[in-house]
Amino acid sequence: KAAEAKTDVRYDYMNGLKRFESREYSSAITLFTRYISNFPAGRSIHHARYHLAESYFRTKDYQNSILKYEEYKEKFPKGARVAEAIYKQALAFKGLGKMSDAKLFLEDLIANYPASTFAKDAKVELERLK
Repeated sequence: KAAEAKTDVRYDYMNGLKRFESREYSSAITLFTRYISNFPAGRSIHHARYHLAESYFRTKDYQNSILKYEEYKEKFPKGARVAEAIYKQALAFKGLGKMSDAKLFLEDLIANYPASTFAKDAKVELERLK
């Protein structure tokens, strides 16, 4: 039984991704969280952390999504999705009604990732918030 449970845990990332793609975000959150806990240096940890934050964002649990995007940025400061994470944090702050925080994140994104596709979106969003 213990060996079976261990084997299942190895598939948490893949199963989490399947749940995520099927829009079963609460199941995805459980699986990604368990994967991160069991395999902090796993091959897919980078993606698991991002998808965990994204799962919270998509369930409109903005508080947790902000925290998880922050953890992603801290663990992978040169990660391919850092600009996207900052953008999503800004949208999450907006969703919480914290417009000044949203503006700060959008300005940070534009200043530090001016060539990213999200900087363009951030400029548009910043105009909407003014």
